[in-house]
This record gives sequence, structure tokens and C-alpha cells, in this order.
Amino acid sequence: MSRGEPFRLAILTTGRQDWGLLRPLVDQLQKSSVFDVILLAGGMACSPQFGSTVDDIQKDYPMVLELPWNVEEVPAHVQSAEALGAVGSVLAETRPQALVLLGDRFETAAAALAATVLRLPIVHLHGGEETEGAIDNSLRHAITKMSHMHFVADEVYARRVIQMGEDPNAVHVVGSLGADNALQMETPGKEELEEYLGIVLDPPVGLVTVHPTTLTGGVEDTVVDVVVEAIEKIGGGSWVVTLPNSDPGCERIQRVLLDCAERNSNVIAKEALGASRYLGLMKVADLVLGNSSSGMIEAPAMGVPTVNVGDRQKGRLRFPSIIDVEPVLEEVFGGVEKALSSEFRARAGQVLGILGDGKAAERMVMILERELNGLRLRKRFVDFRDKREAQMTRGRAE
Repeated sequence: MSRGEPFRLAILTTGRQDWGLLRPLVDQLQKSSVFDVILLAGGMACSPQFGSTVDDIQKDYPMVLELPWNVEEVPAHVQSAEALGAVGSVLAETRPQALVLLGDRFETAAAALAATVLRLPIVHLHGGEETEGAIDNSLRHAITKMSHMHFVADEVYARRVIQMGEDPNAVHVVGSLGADNALQMETPGKEELEEYLGIVLDPPVGLVTVHPTTLTGGVEDTVVDVVVEAIEKIGGGSWVVTLPNSDPGCERIQRVLLDCAERNSNVIAKEALGASRYLGLMKVADLVLGNSSSGMIEAPAMGVPTVNVGDRQKGRLRFPSIIDVEPVLEEVFGGVEKALSSEFRARAGQVLGILGDGKAAERMVMILERELNGLRLRKRFVDFRDKREAQMTRGRAE
């Protein structure tokens, strides 16, 4: 990079599941004179079936480049192939100097492969986490091994990344971008949300998301069925459902949730709410129900109780605001009752602000500015002895 010339940094979003987290980082990067941000939106982000997240993105970032590969009624392996080609082509054309990827989806792994064969360094966010019930787990770790700089949410996750042979000096604990949003994002109030949804949010207010549990073969059917049964057994309240992403098994879950909304006037289903409305609803919600990572990260950061159903999120850090239940009606119903109790709500409020202080994105930009020259394509596997020596050296340096 020539002196004074901005560093071209590409950032990929493939939909609501990562855009809400990436947004605070994009905002911070645009404040820096060091970076020229190339924002890419592909797949679900461009699909009306999954909420057309790109429409919201364009309101604030008109320079976003769209990569609309097919995600509607197309198998995941075909989506992956299309993502590989689309991302590879735009990276070859725009020639960024590094690519930022968040998380663990198959399209993200395809993008990592495209960057790897194009000899482009990768900055990976939220590595080291575990979701044993989903194929995302393997994909996340694969992306870690293709990456050259790692921003993780907790020391536990940092140790896991280092255990995979990554250089400890390339692993940075910055906190969770979800906590940034939870603590800093401006969100609509209850009246504005009610106007948008077209319902009155009578208590208890539940925010519901069910995704396929892709490694357990059919269990995702049980999860969505018992979640719907529990909602209908409770009878009252207001339940706002966000529909699943384009993972294998999403079609049936979507149908069951839409049928539930059609049968029950106090249940409303949306393809996507957008990050600010989703977090605004979480702020006014009495609980989060389902098997989404938002119940494991953003909800604890806001002090909102979570009823986590099944083992899709098994392996993530657990906080006092989370109630784990099996996909059995009695357990889910009991978990909801517990989450709504005054004692548990007080307990959940004690973890407010967990997984970060709202400054993860600021830390990422500071580290990127400081260590751009450390983004090297060649990296060696750091074995256990080397890791101990590197950590001792790093500790003395700090």
C-alpha cells in the first residue's frame, strides 16, 4: 500500500444474520481515513423471500454492490457454488487488499474459498464459537483456518482459535458486535413497532426464531412444532416470529410458523425485521424463544430472558439469562413460565452488557489500522510449544 493510499477492504454480508452485526464495524471503518470500504451484499440479502436486507443497506450505504445468487428453492450446495463464483468474480474485479467475513454459513465458507484461491487475506469475526447442532460449526472452523486475522468475542473463543494452530498474535479478543448493537443502536419504541407490525404488543411479548438443526436429521421439525404448541398453549400475549434463513430444512419450518400466524391473531410472522426493529422488539420483549444465536448473544447483552430449545446452540457460552430446554412441549412451556417469572427476570437483568461494552467495532478498527502490515498470506501452524512461547512473549510485550 502506497503512502496516503487507502487500504481497500471488502466486507461481505449475505443477509440479516450477519448484516446487523457488521453494521457497527462498517460505520467505524467509514470514519477512518485509512480504509476504502467495498461493501458486498449477496444471496439472501438480495432476496425478497428473505426480507431483501439490501434495501435497508442501500438507504445508508448506496455504494453497496449486489450479488444476487439464487437462494429460493435451491439446495445449499448449489447456493454455495453460485456464491463461490459470484464472490470470486467481484473480488477479482474490485481487487481489494483483504476480505472481512463474519460467522459460519455455507455462503461465507464459499466466499472464504474464493478469497483463498485469489490469494486475498481474510479477517474473520466471531471465530472459536461452537454450535454443535448445526453444520455451521464445521464451516466456522474451516473459515478460521483460511483466515489471517481473528476478532473473537471472548477469551474462551480465543483459546479455541489458538488451539487450531493459529498464531496467538493474530487473535484479538474485542467483545461481541451483538453487544455493540444491543448497547448503542438507536431503535424504534413500542408505539412505532406496533404501527409497523399492525398489532398491539400485549404482554407477555415473545420474540421467536427457529432455524433448522442441520446435524440432527429431522429434529428441527420437533423444535418448531413444540415452539408453536407452547405459544398456542399459553394462549395470550403477543408473539413476533422471524422466519428462518435458507438452510436445509427451512421450508417446513417456514410453513409451520406461517400457519401458526394465520391461525392466531396474536402471532405475526415476518421474513425479516431489520436490525433496529429486531433489537427494538427485543428491548420491549419479555423473552426470546427458539434456537437462534441472538438468544445467546444479544438477548443476554440486553438482560432479556432466553428459552433456548434443543441443541443447535450447544457449545456456546451460557449466561444466567438463558434457559435450556429439550424440544418437548412440557419443557418448553415450563421454560417460558420460568422466563416470565419476576425472579428470573431479575436474574436475567444482572447480566446486562455481557460479552462486551459496546466498543468491539472501535477496537477492531484500531487493531486493523495498527496491524495492516501483518496481514500476510503465508502462515504457519503454531504447535502447542510455539503457542506457549508466543503467549509468554506477547504478555511481556503488552
